[in-house]
Amino acid sequence: MAQYSFIEKRLARLIESNPKIKKTAKFLYQRMQYALHRKKDFTYETHPEVKLETPYEHLGLEASDAPLFFGYYDRKPWNPSQTRLAYHRLNAASDWEIVALDGEKQQDITAETTAAFNFQQGSMTCWVDEERLLYNNFVDGNLVARQFNVKSEQVEATYPMPLQTLHPGENTFLSINFKNLTRLNPEYGYEGESMNLHPFLPREEDGIWKVNMDTQKTELIITIKQLIQHKFRPEMEGAEHKVNHVMYSPSGKQFIFMHRWIGKQGRYTRLYAAAADGSNVRLLLDDRMVSHCCWYNDDEIIAWARTEARGDHYYWLNTNTSNISILGEGVLDQYGDGHPSISPDQKWLVTDTYPDKSRIRHLFLYNLNSGEFVEAGQFFAPWAFDLSKRADLHPRWSLDGKYISIDSSHEGVRKSYILDVSSLIGKK
Repeated sequence: MAQYSFIEKRLARLIESNPKIKKTAKFLYQRMQYALHRKKDFTYETHPEVKLETPYEHLGLEASDAPLFFGYYDRKPWNPSQTRLAYHRLNAASDWEIVALDGEKQQDITAETTAAFNFQQGSMTCWVDEERLLYNNFVDGNLVARQFNVKSEQVEATYPMPLQTLHPGENTFLSINFKNLTRLNPEYGYEGESMNLHPFLPREEDGIWKVNMDTQKTELIITIKQLIQHKFRPEMEGAEHKVNHVMYSPSGKQFIFMHRWIGKQGRYTRLYAAAADGSNVRLLLDDRMVSHCCWYNDDEIIAWARTEARGDHYYWLNTNTSNISILGEGVLDQYGDGHPSISPDQKWLVTDTYPDKSRIRHLFLYNLNSGEFVEAGQFFAPWAFDLSKRADLHPRWSLDGKYISIDSSHEGVRKSYILDVSSLIGKK
């Protein structure tokens, strides 16, 4: 496995304060390394006990060659009974449409096309229940969330703000200013004008909103101004600020989120936790770099992050006590940042890697009890799917813990796949 060495990672860290230089250096260095380490004609490979199939094969539907994409790793394409799968599909007019593949009806059902789309998170599509989908779109000049009923094939509701994360038990969701993201990090924002959100909102009017789906009431529960004033750092002076990656805990009693700013000294990230109503805001990590996180249970998370004392690792962190320990030291951390998710039985962590020197993304399983480490698959990442158009694997567990959903571009087309890992982890 042609991974980047400690020295290479250290050099990349040293130029963090100049994102433009880092981006150019990374671009040139990766292409040089690929020329040296390229695996001719390689597309993908899975563990002998892992079966790879398309979503159509998974549900027994007629196959389609259209590009198919789900989105981020913090939600699942399956509905609760695993009889339907939700995706973004590129149609003949080159528009992305929200589609549900229905295993019971043996057909696919299109909700509508959406212009609220990016290649990292799509339109934030998720299942509300067995039949209802929630996703983002532009409607009448506003950036909003829409609810579609697969059974009636009708849009049932339009909400006044876009979706970031759906509460697992209540009829509420949290929202952020995607237009500010478009300005500061287009990979996670949406192109297009919106009257209800502005890229330059005052800091006391921007942050995290709570949306009641029954009453349509919206409430700004945490502001960017509040976060700047909370343990102010000198690097914040004159910087641009945003919030992103809001995730409810499994029961929804609290959520985590990232406060990021970009200034003269580069990019900084803080990780916070807060109660469901936005109170009891706690700073969890504040050593410049926090990347991808997932919930282990209602009080603990796993995060790829940096601490000045221990460096860059996957950390196991209690959001109430701030107790922290390294997870999989010497095993998980040698492959760098990834997108972690926890299996429903809390025994296994799945995570992926960014492309190595051979342009191969790796998919790993790690047993949280025994420390067993297994490579489930390798997937080539063509240069056409790079930077803002990259196709991260973004692995996600099925609700029964037998399958893992990924997005990939190893066939030269953006597609979604499902891996049957039940034999590998003893779930047969």
